[in-house]
Amino acid sequence: MRVESSEKNKDKYVGIIYPVPSNLVSRFFDQGKNVFVKYLPKVGYHHLKVGDKILFYASRQIKKIVGEGTIQRLELLKPVEALEKYRENLFLSEEELEEYRHRRSNRPPTKKLLVLVIQNLRKYSRPVEPEKFITMTGRRITKKEYNALRAPSNSK
Repeated sequence: MRVESSEKNKDKYVGIIYPVPSNLVSRFFDQGKNVFVKYLPKVGYHHLKVGDKILFYASRQIKKIVGEGTIQRLELLKPVEALEKYRENLFLSEEELEEYRHRRSNRPPTKKLLVLVIQNLRKYSRPVEPEKFITMTGRRITKKEYNALRAPSNSK
């Protein structure tokens, strides 16, 4: 029965909210960058799929969800591979990506990143405060939560 329950719950999730530093999040909306990268915990990303929503939580100063997009492609790539393939569209520069890798001293250059190619990027006219805390690893979002974020009072 437990397996059925988790399979049933899997369908209610429509995407994920990922934190992005406030000073970088505008690159998705103002500079046309559409490739997001993230080192993942050991749990992985098996719950994400093409067509899911990715919502951007501007961390640090803003602390609100500022926009969204739709996952067009998912890949696991080494940093050098991500740069070779997506350099122009990557939301981080080569130097920033290297700095991100070194935030954990034991992170080898061969550790793969989750690479999300995003389409239909849309900046919210009014940022939305999340109902629940967003951790550094992100938080899955249900269809009900997503619809509440998109309610008319939040999309003006």
